[in-house]
Amino acid sequence: MQGAVAREEIELSFKRYILEKTEAFAHEPMEDVYRVNLLGQMLDRYDELRQKGLSGDAALQRTTADYADIPARMRREGFEEAGAHRTEARWPQMTEEEAADYVKQSDAYARKIAMGTALCSACVAPVMLLVALFNMIAALLIILLERTRMIGVLKTLGMGNGALQKMFVIRSPFIILRGMVWGNLIGIGLCLLQYFTGWITLDEQGYFLTTLPVSIRWGWVLMLNAGTFVLIVVLLSLPTMLISFILPERSIRFE
Repeated sequence: MQGAVAREEIELSFKRYILEKTEAFAHEPMEDVYRVNLLGQMLDRYDELRQKGLSGDAALQRTTADYADIPARMRREGFEEAGAHRTEARWPQMTEEEAADYVKQSDAYARKIAMGTALCSACVAPVMLLVALFNMIAALLIILLERTRMIGVLKTLGMGNGALQKMFVIRSPFIILRGMVWGNLIGIGLCLLQYFTGWITLDEQGYFLTTLPVSIRWGWVLMLNAGTFVLIVVLLSLPTMLISFILPERSIRFE
């Protein structure tokens, strides 16, 4: 309950700040739509700063400082001050109902983009997992073929199929971990580079953001790594069943 009240106070503070900064501009439909977009941008910026570890007051002050140039932004967008001579052709006149419909269409468009992004991620992730699995199975099969002669010698000395399979299953996690370490270093490294430097920029007019936002959820990262590791180790136990088909009298002569 306290969190909801605090959130409302933050939103109210931003509303007052935007109204104070834009009091020189008219309250026409397009200007009001721009004010609503500014409120959403400031709330997103506040949440981003809070995720970085800033306190509520520090994030509030930093956000207001980042948007201290609101009047200059509105002038660059073509909005004219209330006392200035207005260019009627700059924006088409809209009724309040038309402005409300415009905001609803913008929200629906944003939801469609978010849904499309989620569906793309849901389709790409299994494909990436299958590619990684096939590569690991191929690597394990190569190891089995290279050790066919050794497997035949160990079978001749009395080692059973179960012990041999366990030996290769124990070896496979080291291969998996090496690939996962390199993948995490590259992926998380690029995310941290974008998080601290913002080297990938966006068109602010189209996205309402200047840089590509990045949020690393360490819990999800750990869950994804753990789930991938366990799944691949379990599935890699299937190729080791080929050991039971290797005959000692033939494998010793295998080259």
